[in-house]
Amino acid sequence: MPAHFYVYPTYLKKGHSRAEGRRVSREQGVPGELTAEDLATACRTLGVEAEVETRQYPREPWRQEGRVKVTKKDGIRKEAFLADLSRELLLHPPGNRGRKD
Repeated sequence: MPAHFYVYPTYLKKGHSRAEGRRVSREQGVPGELTAEDLATACRTLGVEAEVETRQYPREPWRQEGRVKVTKKDGIRKEAFLADLSRELLLHPPGNRGRKD
C-alpha cells in the first residue's frame, strides 16, 4: 500500500456531480472556485503533510487544476479524510483563509 493518496479539487466541488468526479455529498461540497493550493493549505491545517502537484484531472484533461499528494495518517481512510477536508474548507473558505476582520 502506498504511503500517500491524491486529492483533486473536483472531489470537493459542490457544483460537480458524482459522475463529474465529486466524492463528497452535495451538502459537504465546497462552493465556488477551489485550487490545489487551497486544498494543500487546508490539509496542513488538519495536520497532514501535503504537496501540490501540477497534474490534470483524468476526467477533464483540459483543466489544469493540479492535485495534492497527501501523506496517509494511521487509521484514517481517504473518504473520511475528504469529509474532514470539506468541513475545514466550509468553516474557513479559501478566499477568507488567513484574513483578519
